Amino acid sequence: MKQYLLIFIYYFIIPTVFGQTWIQQANFGGAGRYSASGFVIGNKCYIGTGYNGSALKDFWEYDPGSDTWTEIATFGGSGRSGGAAFSIGSKGYVGVGWDGSPLSDFWEWDQTSNSWTQKADFGGKSRVSGAGFSIGFLGYIGVGFNGASSYYQDFWEYNPANDSWTLFTDSCITSAAYVVAFTIGTDAYWGTGRTGTGNYTQNFWKLSQSFEPVSLSFTTNPGTLCDDNSITFKNTSIGISSFLWDFGDGTTIISTNPTHQFPGAGAYKVMLKPSSFMCPEDSSTQIITINSSPTLSLSPLTPSICPGDTVTLTASGATSYTWSPSTGLNVTSGDTVIANPDSTTNYKVVGTNSTGCSDSVEVTVTVQTSVTSSFAFTSNCKTVSFTNNSQNGTNYFWDFGDGITSSDINPAHLYADTGIYKVMLVVNSLNCGNDTSIQNITISTPIKAQFSYAIDTCVATVNFINLSPSANTFFWKFGDNSISNLKNPSHQYTVSGNYSINLIVNSGTECADSIQHNIPIDKDWLNSTITIPNIFTPNGDGINDKFEILSNNICNKYNIKIFNRWGQLLIDITDFTYPWDGKLNGSVIPEGVYIYVIQGEKNVKTGTLTVLR
Repeated sequence: MKQYLLIFIYYFIIPTVFGQTWIQQANFGGAGRYSASGFVIGNKCYIGTGYNGSALKDFWEYDPGSDTWTEIATFGGSGRSGGAAFSIGSKGYVGVGWDGSPLSDFWEWDQTSNSWTQKADFGGKSRVSGAGFSIGFLGYIGVGFNGASSYYQDFWEYNPANDSWTLFTDSCITSAAYVVAFTIGTDAYWGTGRTGTGNYTQNFWKLSQSFEPVSLSFTTNPGTLCDDNSITFKNTSIGISSFLWDFGDGTTIISTNPTHQFPGAGAYKVMLKPSSFMCPEDSSTQIITINSSPTLSLSPLTPSICPGDTVTLTASGATSYTWSPSTGLNVTSGDTVIANPDSTTNYKVVGTNSTGCSDSVEVTVTVQTSVTSSFAFTSNCKTVSFTNNSQNGTNYFWDFGDGITSSDINPAHLYADTGIYKVMLVVNSLNCGNDTSIQNITISTPIKAQFSYAIDTCVATVNFINLSPSANTFFWKFGDNSISNLKNPSHQYTVSGNYSINLIVNSGTECADSIQHNIPIDKDWLNSTITIPNIFTPNGDGINDKFEILSNNICNKYNIKIFNRWGQLLIDITDFTYPWDGKLNGSVIPEGVYIYVIQGEKNVKTGTLTVLR
């Protein structure tokens, strides 16, 4: 797109009426550029963005009083040319434009904070070289083109009160770009511009606003206004639908009937104005006087009395006082009253100062009820824990019956010896009497847990023998997640390992005892191995005369069968416990090679046996 909108020449010339001459002012503070955007706030002018071979986004403030330029916060959007701008109050607005393509974003500059904030995007199509102006509290952007061949004739109205855009008109004026626009009073003017490539217009338009008669007025709460209360403002204006309130304490709000609490006592200038473009110069102003409220104090803060007693309540900080309820009070006015309620009662005193502002304080007079002593206990052999169930006590005295005392609320006590002890609890209330309760506590002789065990290695079973004297309940834990309540249980283990055996016993008292032993279990006890000779000489010389099987498990029994080389069964011994002397029917068998089959409980062995003499 060709950049040739509205060229800014960076020196200022001010016309004078008398000589009708132009006076050059200080050159623009930034770099030279064209297609920039500008607006006016009060008596200062602002120019920024534009193009000089690069899209720019710096912004500058011109002060005609000192003829100086000062750079302000950099524009919040992208660098651009051909943007539209206007101002409303102390805010400046810049939107749309061109940064390589047409834009629709829209930004607000706050003169107080010197900061840019992005607002709602422009309501129409993205565009460049449109016209911008404001009337009262509303802004307008319209016409322009898309940087190519599409020219626009629509105008959009911006309301900063709700950050919204509304289509204003799109048929009354000619489609154009590079339009010049300005405002005089409540009338806006725009004209000239380009309507197409090589086409230029002389059209000049005026937007006139007509206003109905309006009336601005408001009232506040009737009576005295105080600094600790919120003030409700009632709007009695006519002919206006949207209002801006300035409460004179730095707070403004757009509302119809607002409620506001002032920061303190004083006189505040409250101003009501329209929040739209209609009659922005109209306002209604009142001086609102906010009076100081008293700060009440009351003593005592937490009064407590016994039934039939009285307490004096004293308030301060105001000039007059009213008390309620009247129940139990000798009077209901004045700074001092005497309270004698039959039961716990909450009293409220309202204090009023000379300006008519008030404060209130509440206090509860507690009437104590009769004190009651009561306690429960749990015993862990010689240690006893006491639970105080007394009512309405303030301090406590315990006598444990063994010469030891305590003032704790819920004490625990360790007795040195067994026996029966008389425990006494005396409970006192605050000047309202006392009560005593007594209970006997038996401290039993502790039981001693003991046991022994025997291991049957043939079946990996442990037989437990309880040796605890006087015990009548038993709880065994065998270390493999198995338990028993028997007195003398047996338990078989299936896995080798070291097992912690725990026994808890009791004799019907609170004095249980426990003991633990570690027991090793080896499952290899059940895995037998045997050694079988392959030759023996039953010749009576005392050397290798017998056929003997050697085993590492004395629990296993064996069956042996011996066959000759033709498969005839010669020997069948069902319980081969002792060595064989090689005899069959009283005579030693002939020399030769024989076959044996040995059957154990968990294995079978076969082989050959050679007999020599």
